[in-house]
Amino acid sequence: MPQSELSASPNRIDIWVTRPGDVKDDALLAGYRGLLAPDEAARMKRLVRDSDQHQFLVTRALTRTVLARYLSSDPQQLAFDNNQYGRPFLKSDGEQSASLSFNITHTNDCVVLGVTRERTVGIDIESTGRQAATLGVANRFFSQPECRALNALPASQQQDRFFAYWTLKESYIKARGMGLAIPLGQFSFDFASPQAFTLSVDESLSDDPAQWRFWQIGIDEDFLVSICTSTLAGALPKLSPRRIVPLLGEKAMEFRPIATSHGWA
Repeated sequence: MPQSELSASPNRIDIWVTRPGDVKDDALLAGYRGLLAPDEAARMKRLVRDSDQHQFLVTRALTRTVLARYLSSDPQQLAFDNNQYGRPFLKSDGEQSASLSFNITHTNDCVVLGVTRERTVGIDIESTGRQAATLGVANRFFSQPECRALNALPASQQQDRFFAYWTLKESYIKARGMGLAIPLGQFSFDFASPQAFTLSVDESLSDDPAQWRFWQIGIDEDFLVSICTSTLAGALPKLSPRRIVPLLGEKAMEFRPIATSHGWA
């Protein structure tokens, strides 16, 4: 179906959600394969499990088709590269590409793409329905204040708080474009209440927490999404989630506001 052009704004973070398990049509999947660059097709073939190949294919189709609509471009013609820390970016000398910021995350049959303009964005998703080795992982990777706060919670609340910390941390290091080159124990999130939190960073990171804004939202039954974006003058950006099947259709979707560092637009 024809795909309408999109307009990105620094006053909005577009959040595109797709469920690979919903994409089963052979003709549609063949169309997705036709979008892949040779290196992407080779990467997909190296994946052992069919489910991993399928998710990779849908993820790349989502990324190419959506970003192409913001740039009035052909999805097949988009070229990507990675920075020194592995964060992907669009290869282009054009101003439209340079000011467009995106980040993608996936887990357990859900893929989310965040897009905005003139500000960096990091996004992370986890399925809160799966079990996690909360205290062991936290004690190994989280900051000491986070570990103390997590251990002080009733056992029934620890898993939810673990995922809250984990997704926030991932969104921050992705927004900074440095991934795990930033040690997870050198910055902390402090929950004053289940709905509000603040960021603090070790001086070794040479960063100002005031530069960042965070939100946590729930989508579908058990997915937690954390979004981090850099600060710009003016109002907070609005979160605008849409459910999409690439090349087939899309619609606005509801989300559950969970927690935030600076409020909701």
